[in-house]
Parts: sequence; C-alpha cells; structure tokens
Amino acid sequence: MNELIEEFIECRHIAVVGFSRTGKKFGNAAFAELNARGFEVFAVHPTEKEIGGVPCFPNLSSLFGRIDGVLISVSPQKAIPALEEAASIGIKHIWL
Repeated sequence: MNELIEEFIECRHIAVVGFSRTGKKFGNAAFAELNARGFEVFAVHPTEKEIGGVPCFPNLSSLFGRIDGVLISVSPQKAIPALEEAASIGIKHIWL
C-alpha cells in the first residue's frame, strides 16, 4: 500500500469537511464508514450545529488539537480554503 495512504489510515481523529444536510453526499457516507470502523470522526459544516443527530463544527480551527487528519469532500472552490485552514493549524494528513 502507498505510504501516504497508510499514514492517513493511521490517523484516528478525522474531520470530514463536506458533511451535508441532505445526507446523500460522499462526505456523509465517508463519515459513517469511518465511524463504523472505530475512528473518532467530526463533521464540519459552516452553518449547521447538528445534522441528523451528529454535532457539527463550523471549521477546522474549532477542532484544533482534536484531529490528526482531514477528509475534504467539497467543490474545488470550497476545498482551497479548507486546505489553507488545515495547513494553518498544522494538519498534514489530508484526503481529497
């Protein structure tokens, strides 16, 4: 397996940027799968405090010190600010 993939999988605390209200987006499916596999997963949504019983965080900075990886599942226009924010708080393990 690729070393970078292995490093990401070793992260145990992952934020998912792109958790949606509809529940039909990839971010929601990834959140559920990671959660089912024992990862501590955090939903990031800029305006919602909770979606379907899942607490949401407004941004990655609000999770500083609690996450070691980020899965980004948003449009390219929204991904760039998420990447910049992840870098600013020292997150090195990012999956797009």
